[in-house]
This record gives sequence, structure tokens and C-alpha cells, in this order.
Amino acid sequence: MKRKFIHLLNKIRETRKKRQQTQMLLDLIFGACSIYLANHLMTINLSTKNLLTLIAIVPTTRIAINIVMGSYKQLWRYINYKEILNILINISFTSSLLLIINIIYKALPTDVIFLEASLFILLALSFRGGRKLFYNSKQTSKTHNTTKVKSKKCLLIGAGESANNLIQNIQKNKIPITFMACLDDDKKKIGAEIQKIKILGATDQLSFYVQKLEIDLVIVAMPSAPQFNIQKIVSSARKCNTRVKVIPKVSQLYVKQDEQMNFNFTIDDLIDSKEFVNKKSHTDKKSITLVTGGAGYIGTHLVKKLLDNGQKVRVLDNFIFGKSYLPEYFNHPNLEIINGNIANIQDVVTSLKGVDTVIALAALVGDPACGINAEETLNLNYEATKVLIETANFYGVKRIVFASSCSVYGESGSEFLTEESQLNPVSLYAKTRIMSEDIIFSRCGKVEPVVLRLSTVFGYSPRMRYDLVVNTLAIRAHVDKKFSVFGGNQWRPFVHCDDVAQAFFLASNAPSENVKNQIFNVGSNDMNFTIKNIGEKIHEMMPQAKFEISDDIVDPRNYKVNFDKINSLLNFKKQYDIESGVNQIIKKASENESLKNYKDSVFSNFTTTEKLYSE
Repeated sequence: MKRKFIHLLNKIRETRKKRQQTQMLLDLIFGACSIYLANHLMTINLSTKNLLTLIAIVPTTRIAINIVMGSYKQLWRYINYKEILNILINISFTSSLLLIINIIYKALPTDVIFLEASLFILLALSFRGGRKLFYNSKQTSKTHNTTKVKSKKCLLIGAGESANNLIQNIQKNKIPITFMACLDDDKKKIGAEIQKIKILGATDQLSFYVQKLEIDLVIVAMPSAPQFNIQKIVSSARKCNTRVKVIPKVSQLYVKQDEQMNFNFTIDDLIDSKEFVNKKSHTDKKSITLVTGGAGYIGTHLVKKLLDNGQKVRVLDNFIFGKSYLPEYFNHPNLEIINGNIANIQDVVTSLKGVDTVIALAALVGDPACGINAEETLNLNYEATKVLIETANFYGVKRIVFASSCSVYGESGSEFLTEESQLNPVSLYAKTRIMSEDIIFSRCGKVEPVVLRLSTVFGYSPRMRYDLVVNTLAIRAHVDKKFSVFGGNQWRPFVHCDDVAQAFFLASNAPSENVKNQIFNVGSNDMNFTIKNIGEKIHEMMPQAKFEISDDIVDPRNYKVNFDKINSLLNFKKQYDIESGVNQIIKKASENESLKNYKDSVFSNFTTTEKLYSE
């Protein structure tokens, strides 16, 4: 670490030295040019010897004066009054020196001295000014070339002074928010306007206008309203699956009542306390990547990719499925394993020390498993997320990549959905993913949040699952020689578990400007299929298996998803299609008899969770 720091320091010094040498050389050239031009314009025809003497003495003197005044220590793209003043002082000194020489030797007319000084000022300041304009134009060009942020449709709650000030500030700072309408419980205000935004009705009409206006964000600007009323509005907005922000009272800023404050304390604020003197080493950054749920269906693939990339990895997992399935690379020297629970704050704190990046995979996954014990689902899938993001912020974690799900789109028809599309969850699991996304973005502080919404996952993994539609249909066709699909016309996007691991790998290592505060759908546009399509594909691969379609719709989710964003920003490309994924499962099952026992609870999140809660 010390060697790297010294190397970086030397590199900075070397760059700075080269810049200063370049500035000196340019000033030398400008000085020579100004003397030559003054001689030529005034046609005084100095002898070559005198001309070269002046060119050698005057520019060199100016450089020496600039060094004394520290002019070359400034970044030349930031010309300022101090630098202009230095140049004027420099010119005054050298011109005075020339005038004294001229009085003694009478070699130059006075006009030539003043012309030379004027020419040098013109050349020096023109170059410095031009350099600054060039730099500014590059910055402007960068700004124009960056991806434009789509303006969010916002519903404003409250039409008082706070709302008025908020609108003015948003407009002044050009924040990409478009206020579609305003709601207020004061009947006298309904029908009027606030900053040209129409007040349409009372706050109890929030749900109606959120759907009608396709609102992305609800802002509650009623700091003096009773807490009960604000809570009622927030609950109503969340039931509509819309993000909501509350403008706090001024008093909340110093009594810390606002749960979404961004100026959070971190471990660095306390590390100088005498109690921490002997514990500073515990908070040193080691560039460790923490993977919660790292021994799971996706985690086992991801851990291998991180280790193969030379990264230090720490896994937090409760191993409720056992450890017998773990691959050999889980004995890697760069891998640390913590047997713990994401809902246990002590385990989370232990896991986060020294961590640079968190990849949050651990959760109770799947609609059936989440329905076994609703309260425990909230604990693992929502409350644990709050603990994780706040502890990550406290310990100075740089980035968190969170595993969400495309099931947040729910029952949305056959139109292609992007990350900006309206959410319509139909299960507790999907709702907890939305709640977790919201809490991560609102409480991230200095942590860079990245959310990946996963397609329906399939494929072989060392920690195998058969409670996934492609996997269960494939193994039933292989073992029982018969399989069924229910409904069949529901659209779903599909993605292989190894491809999902690759998406997490890319998101965890990508530049900040590509991923910070971003949501990505994970999958490929050509992997959207109906459940019936999946059944037909498997039947084509194993025609000897009997294939039936039942009219009963067990799962009402129906959505097609667009994946252009992850493709363009992270260059994500799938490696597996349905056929190659199914072939892989069949091959592994043929090699390992235990994988044919698909009814074993170890292969199902649902049955394992059910057994766990029944004990």
C-alpha cells in the first residue's frame, strides 16, 4: 500500500514538473517573440548581437520572477486575477530594468520597451485565456454528450409556502422533475394554481391521480401537517407502488426525526476517539467484495467469477441448505466465509468491516416461499435491507449492488417494459423488492446504489434449485417422462444463473458514471417467452416425454421486459439460451444420480423454508 502511494505521489510530481517546464518554455517563446516583433514593428534594426542579448536576458528574467512569485504552481486552465496580477508585476519589473539599462546605454527607444511589454502581455494572457476556454468547451461538450436524464412525473402534495419554494428551487437548479399536478386539503385552493401547476383536488384522491397521470414520484410538501396525516399520504403512495419523498420540518433537521437524512455519521467520524485507538486496523480498506447469499444458486457462480478476477471475496450465508454442495473453489485463499444471518446486525457489522463493495443476493426468494411466514419475509427481505444499507454507509462502503426482480412488473400485459415502466406487483415477494429498492436509494448516503432486476432464472448451479419453471419442467421431462404447464400464455423473461452472475460482476466493477443510482433489467430481449413456449421447447428436446397444458393459472404474473439499458451501459450479453441451459441440467443429472431426486427439499426454497418454520 505504501509503495503504491509513493509511486502515485512520484507520478503526480512528474506530471506537475512537466507542466511547469512547458509553461516556462512557452513564456520563453512569448518573450522572444515580443522582443523580435517590437524590433520589427518599430524598425529600429538592432544588431543581431544586441537582439540575441535581449532575447536571452529579458525572457529568462521573467521566468525567474514567475518562479519566485509561484505563478507556475497554478493550474494553467484556471487563469485568475492573481495570475494576471503576477504577469503585470513581472512586466513592470522587467520593463523598469530595461528603462534603467536604456538610460545608461541608450540602446532602445522608450516606445520599443512599452510595445514589447504590451506584446508579451497580449501573448501570455491570450494563451492562458485560450487554454481556459478550450478546457471549458471540453467540459461543456462532455455535459452535452452524457445521457439525458428522463424527467420524472411528479405529484405535489401541499400548496403552501414550502411547496412554492420547492418548485422554485427545482426549476432554478434544472432538476429533471415535471410537476403534473398538486393536491391540497384546503377547499379554497382547489381549482387554483401554484407556480402554474394546477391544484386538482384533495389528498384522498392521490391514488386516482397517480394512476391517471402515470406518476413516478410523490413529493409531500406539508411540513406543518400532523404526522398522522403525512403517514396516511405516504402509505397511500406506497400502495400505488410509487416512490415518495417527504419535505421535513426545520426542527427535524436538528432532532434527527427524518429517517431519510443524507448527512449520516460514519465510522470515520468516531475513529479518533480514544476507545478506537487499538482498533483502527479493523476499518482499513482491503478492497474486499462482500457477497451476501454467496453460497446460493447465483452466489456460487458469482464467487467463482470474482475469485478468477483476482478479487478478495467475503461470503455471508446461513447455509440452511447445508455445505455439501459447495465447489472446491470455496477453499480458495482469497475467500473468507462467515456463517451468519443478514437479519442479525452483529453478523452484518462483522461482514462489512474492510469491505469496498457489497453484492446483496441474500433474501427469501420466490412467491411461494415468501407466503409461508409473511412477517419473517418482511424481516429478511425489507428490514434486513435497511440494516445493510445503513451499516454499509456507516462503514464507508463504496458501492452496493442489490438483487431485485422483474416480478415487480407483475401483471403488465404483453408490452415491453423498461426500467421506467409502471410497477404492478402481485405478490409479497415483489412488494418487498420494491420497498427495498426504495429504502436503498433513499438511505444510501455516500454509498453508490445499483439495482439489478432479474428475469426468471434457470440453469444448473452447484446449489441447484428445481422450484424454477424451466428447471422443474426439464427435470420432470427427463426423470418422469411427462410434464405439465399451467395457463401457458403468461409472458416471462428468462436468464441463466451464470449470466446473472456475470451481470453482478459487471455492475460491481463498472465505472461510477455508468451505474451509480441506476436500475438495470437483467436479461436479453430475445429471451422473452410464454410459459407454453418453454414447454414446447423442452418437448422438442425430449419428444419421448408427455407434454400437457392445464387451463389453471397458478401464477398470474405476465410481463415482457426490455434489456437495452444493461446491454448498452454494461455491455451485457447472454451466454446461454433455453436449450443450452436445459442440456446442461440433463447432463449434470445424468452424471449425478442425486440430482434426479428433484422432490428433495434441498432443491426447493419453498419446502426448505416450510420445514424450517415448522420446526
